[in-house]
Amino acid sequence: MTQQLDLFRCDKYAMSLTTAACSKFHRMENAQTRQPWSNRFHCRTCAIGAANAAGTAVVVLDTAASARQVVRDEWRKVCPRCLRLSSRIIHGHLCVSCYNRTREFRLGRNRKGTRPRIALHAEAISVITATGHRVEVVHDVVDPIEAMVSLARQADGAIGFGRVPYESVAGFVVGSWNGKQVQISRQLELRL
Repeated sequence: MTQQLDLFRCDKYAMSLTTAACSKFHRMENAQTRQPWSNRFHCRTCAIGAANAAGTAVVVLDTAASARQVVRDEWRKVCPRCLRLSSRIIHGHLCVSCYNRTREFRLGRNRKGTRPRIALHAEAISVITATGHRVEVVHDVVDPIEAMVSLARQADGAIGFGRVPYESVAGFVVGSWNGKQVQISRQLELRL
């Protein structure tokens, strides 16, 4: 005699689950001792998971705070350069492929011994937060999008971006990097 499993479709993860597995994932994501490598962040705020876990101790989160946490968790798995989801982000910044391209750029040659096609430079980005406005210089990026995604991943709250006017940047000190003042270089002036 065969036992029939009650499966349902989880659209968030595009898989079929039993209600017991769904309940387990929901409880694990809402536990205080959540593992940092856990990748089921959608289960944290899932209404179906909460319904399947009914009768167990479920931590109820503030909806705005949990929505912010879900967005932060989703961006942690996105590579700022190629904008692809990656299960492995090196040094909290790049996926394996983009990290290898950056390494090749720094060495001046790729595995074949030829010059790499990638070109890295610094970007000045105008950052607007609840505390005010500032200009950030992000080094070793391909384009402004990578700089903005990198800064957004580090932000604690709402953040906005803008272009830095050429007149306000050329030749001025715009910030600090490891305790040293950073001045916009001629190469960056040409990029703006």
